[in-house]
Amino acid sequence: MLSMERSILESQQNLAQVQSNSRFQANLMAQYGLTQRGSDLAAAYLKPLESQRLNIGVTIPILDWGMRKGQVKMARSTLDVAQVNVEQQKIDFEQQVFLDIMQFNMQDEQLILAAKTDTISRTRYDITKQKFMLGSLDVLKLNDALSQKDRAITNYMAALRTYWNYFYNVRKTTLWDFEKNVPLEQNYDDLIK
Repeated sequence: MLSMERSILESQQNLAQVQSNSRFQANLMAQYGLTQRGSDLAAAYLKPLESQRLNIGVTIPILDWGMRKGQVKMARSTLDVAQVNVEQQKIDFEQQVFLDIMQFNMQDEQLILAAKTDTISRTRYDITKQKFMLGSLDVLKLNDALSQKDRAITNYMAALRTYWNYFYNVRKTTLWDFEKNVPLEQNYDDLIK
């Protein structure tokens, strides 16, 4: 958001500068000179000769062929483009926040399903292990139950990671602490101490 505001401020500054430079300008010049000769540096500055010179001049632009008007129009159009870009970036930002929140809300359900699957697969493995110990099941069924239990644990951990990634992504994007229901702020002076 700060970079968006900065781009508009820079465009406004550029427009103000171009507008101030497009007003009437005239330059006044003056030159004054004396001449003398001498065998050393001190003698050259003792008494200047009668040859003195004074030049006075004024430069005023008579016609710039619309260059200043064109520069002002370009600066205004640059400002307009910056404002449109910022508006589009704000819309994109709001849409991204909306999508992130929707995806985060869906992760809650996914996490519950992954936890249930993990619990069921652990229970199945324990039952299969007991049956194997009693000799009613072969080692292939035990290995299958073990691999499904491991897969369920991996899926649960991935669901947890995804859930917290979305949670902190929404938190980072919105700069809002959802647990305390306050904006995320940091006093940098306290960090330095």
